[in-house]
Amino acid sequence: GDTKTLNALNDQWWTQDKTKLKASWAIEDSLQVGNGYLWQYWNGEYPCNQYIPTEDNFFDPAATNYENLQWGGYRYLTTKKELEDEEITNDQYNPEDEKSELLVKRYKNLDKVDEYTKKTYRGDKTAKQLREEMFSGSTSDGDKNLVEIIVFHDKEKIVRVANRCTVIENGDTWAKREASVIQSVDDQGQPVPVEIPEIEAFIPVAPARDYVDGALWYARGEIEVIGDLQELLNDTQNQKSDNMSLTNNMMAILDPSQAEKQDEIQITPGAVFTLPPGSLEFIKPNSIGPDADTEMLRLQGMMRRATASDELVQGSSSQGTQSATEINSRLMQAGT
Repeated sequence: GDTKTLNALNDQWWTQDKTKLKASWAIEDSLQVGNGYLWQYWNGEYPCNQYIPTEDNFFDPAATNYENLQWGGYRYLTTKKELEDEEITNDQYNPEDEKSELLVKRYKNLDKVDEYTKKTYRGDKTAKQLREEMFSGSTSDGDKNLVEIIVFHDKEKIVRVANRCTVIENGDTWAKREASVIQSVDDQGQPVPVEIPEIEAFIPVAPARDYVDGALWYARGEIEVIGDLQELLNDTQNQKSDNMSLTNNMMAILDPSQAEKQDEIQITPGAVFTLPPGSLEFIKPNSIGPDADTEMLRLQGMMRRATASDELVQGSSSQGTQSATEINSRLMQAGT
């Protein structure tokens, strides 16, 4: 049938949930470390995606692809107040009973949740905490308002554990549907039965995997392909920097008879040394500048070839005249 309205509704959900932005984060993780994940959930009005950094996910170690993935999960940080405020529809709601409530608290045992401290996770920090320390120097360690939630999904249950000590949710998975028959009407208004097909239980995660190994769940990223070359490039750059430092701050040999004046010897412009001629000799290290530059260019060339990145793709021109056919051929190779 005509799916224009249904597609428009999905587009609206995609926009409301900012799924395009969340997907870009997962794809960025996939390119860098090989794996990125979006977890699905229902927010009470429409389906949503939740981006979880790669470090905070865990999966069935026996899985090799999504089809044979039996369980998985993730963790995140929240506050106790947010957990207390979250409500869901009451399955036992009875509109004829004045005491029956339509909405009920989602989580239980929140009064038993201990404070989130370093002792709770024993140094096993979330991606948020690690990046806080790396980029801003601040950290949420020891924040008494924070609660770490571990969410476990398999094809039967959904379990949430707060601070690794208290189960606050343990229910049947929503990620499935039994086959059923409902009554509807046709275009003439005549009652007709409609079969609703079964949806087999699944793990509600959308994995983005880059270089996939058929025997493994976890894939490799673009950076891993050139990781060894990048380390060599860094080492060469460090050696060149060390050589420049030695060149600018040379070591010296001083006559032992002038040892008491060693503090006067400083490599500074306009320095004056009150020493007898020949009592001070500077050690001049050999420069490795050109050799290091050649090696760095060689490594960069290998990295470009390994990642199919060359000067044409980057926008710089090549020497000599090239035909349109040659340029198109190189662009097609780069695209591949």
